[in-house]
Amino acid sequence: MMASSATLSHTPGTRVFQRHFGRGTVTACHATGDVDVVFLDGQTRRVSTDPVWLVPLTPAQDEALARLDRRNCEATFQRDDKSHAHGHGGHWGIFVEDPLVFMQGILPKAIPHWGTLPCYGASRVPPFALPPDSAPGWVRCWPIPRQGAIFVVKGVPAQGNRNEVVSFYPWVSEGVQHRLRIERVDVWEDDLEGQITGSIADTFGVSFFDAQLAAHRGFYSANREYEFVLAGLAYSCRNPATQEFVFPLSPEAQRAYRRAGVAIVDDKMALGMAGSTCLIPSPSRDRDDCLYRGPVTRVEQTELIGRPTAKLWVTVARDPDTQQSLELAVYVPDRSLEGPVPKVGDEVEGSLWLQGYLWAPIPFDDFPWAVAAEAGVLA
Repeated sequence: MMASSATLSHTPGTRVFQRHFGRGTVTACHATGDVDVVFLDGQTRRVSTDPVWLVPLTPAQDEALARLDRRNCEATFQRDDKSHAHGHGGHWGIFVEDPLVFMQGILPKAIPHWGTLPCYGASRVPPFALPPDSAPGWVRCWPIPRQGAIFVVKGVPAQGNRNEVVSFYPWVSEGVQHRLRIERVDVWEDDLEGQITGSIADTFGVSFFDAQLAAHRGFYSANREYEFVLAGLAYSCRNPATQEFVFPLSPEAQRAYRRAGVAIVDDKMALGMAGSTCLIPSPSRDRDDCLYRGPVTRVEQTELIGRPTAKLWVTVARDPDTQQSLELAVYVPDRSLEGPVPKVGDEVEGSLWLQGYLWAPIPFDDFPWAVAAEAGVLA
């Protein structure tokens, strides 16, 4: 239950819960009646003591929220099993001939000019506290926030608050927005990168690289729904090599099909592939690498990482029972394109790196309050 506003102490050290920013500790009180509070993100904000927005936390409530943090971390995050070697050299190889030379050349140009990446977590406080041993980190972008490269920066408090770049990779902000229910988050060794596995519309299972994990770790919870923006960067794109799949049939199967009136030629059966769709994990590659196939519904020309790039909207999955479909924005630089630029109505297939980022949790506003209320800690 929520404590009465009459019990709210303005003494520094009081634990409070603010509707927008979540849990915090009062650090200073002002004659105006406002108080300074340091929240989970480490930032101090001056907030009103209006009981509609700010309530005190009892020790029992505070402990209940801490238990919720621990349960959420155990249920949501998994340390990567290292079954695949992670890295972004192959992702840069989508755009450049020699990824190593390119990556060595981009760092001295980008670091002095990178900028803050606008994202959901940039101005909002997460509802969940991370474990104490979690690495502090954040993301930066270059040359512009819309597209280019994201740099993952890790804080090293033990070395005089020194910061170091632990990773950087190509990224795009303009994809297709989908509502996704998180199943799990696989966290890489640097603690700031990883992949999300979940389902879109509780129908289409996907795994993708979270391009902004460092900014949003404290917002994620297994089995909750979120709005994510997804896009594919294509390793390859071509017209389908075949429009039918021919497979042999056993004598028993041949007799069964003939009784059903299905034509059998040379003891084989042909399965038509025209109009088919797929978005499936690519064998022997990382979980965010996919094979895709489907019809093109829209085409735009753009430039990405200095290369002419076709942006294709491709229907990559359909559910015959619900008639729902999954559309994906696929960026195809000229070096990945095998043949002419596809047109609307063409079918394409190939392989891609699937990435995404958090657009917003559900609900969008007062997310920390919603999480605490759903857990029964606040009423």
